[in-house]
Order: sequence, then C-alpha cells, then structure tokens
Amino acid sequence: MIAVTGASGHLGQFIVQALTRNGHTVLCISRSPATAPSIHGVSWPGNVYAQPADLTSDDFVDALGPYLGQIEGWVHSAAFIPDNTAANQPEDTVRLLSHNVHGSIRLLRALARAPLLQSLVYISSFEVYGTPQNDIISELHPTLPLTFYGAAKLIGEKYLHLYGDLHDLPVCSLRLPAVYGPGDRLKRAVGNFIHRAAEGLPLSIYGDGEDRRNLVYAEDAAEAVYLAWFRRARGIFNIGNGSSCRIRDIAEAVRMVAERPVDIEYHKRVKKRLDYNIDTRRARDVLEWSPKIGLVDGVRRQYQWVLHERQYSRTENRTE
Repeated sequence: MIAVTGASGHLGQFIVQALTRNGHTVLCISRSPATAPSIHGVSWPGNVYAQPADLTSDDFVDALGPYLGQIEGWVHSAAFIPDNTAANQPEDTVRLLSHNVHGSIRLLRALARAPLLQSLVYISSFEVYGTPQNDIISELHPTLPLTFYGAAKLIGEKYLHLYGDLHDLPVCSLRLPAVYGPGDRLKRAVGNFIHRAAEGLPLSIYGDGEDRRNLVYAEDAAEAVYLAWFRRARGIFNIGNGSSCRIRDIAEAVRMVAERPVDIEYHKRVKKRLDYNIDTRRARDVLEWSPKIGLVDGVRRQYQWVLHERQYSRTENRTE
C-alpha cells in the first residue's frame, strides 16, 4: 500500500491515478476526502482507500490507525499554496507554517509508525531556488527562496531528508515548476489565461512576454512520482517540461485552442524579469522519466475541462 497525503488536491488526484494504473493499492489521505473519490467524473478503482486525516492536527497519526502497518511507500503532496506565492502576504505565513512546515514535521511521527515503509517521495517546488544565478538551473543551484512558500518547501525538504539519512530510508524530493492540467484551480499563467479566454476576455501580459517559464503537465508530474517510488530514488530531482517557454507562447497556445477569438494585451512591466530554465537531465537519467504532453495539447485539455466545469455550473444553477 502507498499512502498519498493531499490525495484530493489537483496533483494528488493524478498521483493516485498513476499509482493505481501501475497496480498499486493506494491510501488517499486528505482533510476531507470525497465519499466516492473520482477525478473529472471517472471513479477511482477498487484498490483505493480514503481516510480523512488532518496534517495540522495532533490527531493525524492516530487517525491513520491500522493502515500504518500496511504502508510500504509514502507520497507527501499535501500543501497550502497561496493564490499568488510571489505576493508574500503575511496572513499566508501562518498557514504555510501550520500546513507545510509543521505538517511535514508531524508526518515524521507517522513515518516512524510505519514498519514496512520502503520509500518517501516529497513534492517540493522550484521556488526553493529563488533568483536564477545560472542560465540553466540544476539541482546544485543555491537555494535562496524569494517567497515564503519556497522557504516552507525547503524546510520540508531538510527535515524529511534528514529523517531519511537517520533511518536509512530512501527519500526523494521532486522540485516542480507550475503544474497545470484539468483540475487546476490556481490562476497562474496557464490557468489565468485559460479562464480569461473562456470568459471572452483579453489575455494580459505585463512586459514583452519574453519572460521564460518552466511548466509541467499534471499527468507527467504524476508519472515522475511513480517512477521515483518504483526506483526507490534518493536525493533531489528537477521535474519540468524539458525546455522553458515564453509567457507569450503560453498565451498563443491558449489562443490556438480557444473556440472563440482571443485578444492579447501588453501592459507595462510591474515586476523584475526572471527567466527560469530548469535542467531535468538527472530525472531523465536516473528515473528514466520524460514528459509526454506538449504545451498545446496540455492547454487544450485544461481548456476543455474549464469549459465543462462552466457548463456544469450553469446547469446546476438552473436546477436550483
């Protein structure tokens, strides 16, 4: 059995799919898991168990009860993600501490109670790096976060890897860029552009749109998680789409898949330009992982999901 904290989240649901697709029994741990777990209307298979447990509560370990004796692997994807991580809002720090820092530390108690545990995979973030100091960011790049979210993720890495070293447990951290795909409700570049296009609004770009970003489609990220577990990987791995894309490339992809005319408006830059080019060669070499979903295909899938959600919402409102 593989436990997944944050199983009801956007990436968590794709992780559950990847694990079950490869024949594993999965324990879905979430504060309030659905009574009939599904992703986009497709029910999870019978080898999935749901257990409510809150990482911010001292009762977290007790809530998992007898399952702890069956867990062979753990994927820690539970996290609080602010709507805008770069804003560094003071009110977000309390939740970042309780969910991401204290939650990861509380997880250590559960790991200590899982005698069959063979491996832990932690979902980290490229935000641990901060300002790029090199043209290409490898896993050896200094970690100097610019955001509270990135700092919290880095603290989680430190605690979990130290635990792994002390107990000879393979611990792997996957540093992910922005994850997109169906189910993504965060309105970052991809989500923001898609929602605006679906509403018939212009896409707003601040600056010339040449800023470079890394993305990863949720299904590809979940496959990396599975491979990290399967190979009992240790250490740090960058995960991304393999090559950075410009902000304007994302906007053009949305315009390409939209079923209506979409304008792109350029505005004065409000933030310093930062280009992120993430080196994923270690994941390709060690995990034998590579992304399969290209930008246009991934944007199309998310756009269709947004349209479906909007139609469902309108139908629900009419029946009330």
